[in-house]
Amino acid sequence: MASFNLLGTVTFPTRIPLNSSTLIDNIYIDTNRYNVKVHPLINGLSDHEAQVIEILNILNSNLKNHYKLTRSIDNNSVLTLLIF
Repeated sequence: MASFNLLGTVTFPTRIPLNSSTLIDNIYIDTNRYNVKVHPLINGLSDHEAQVIEILNILNSNLKNHYKLTRSIDNNSVLTLLIF
């Protein structure tokens, strides 16, 4: 996940039965691009809490790091592919 710059954002237990608590749910996001807050959504219906993610800078996200890879397909590139 780290090779794609994705980090876990949930830092609180998401399942809380009687005698223990575990973090079993995760939200992975590029934290270099987005500033986020994650909160539990406690509904009282089960021992499993939901997560709410708040993306604070979604309208101002930095899109400068995006790139587009194109490949030129012409007679020379097709011939090169056939040779190898």
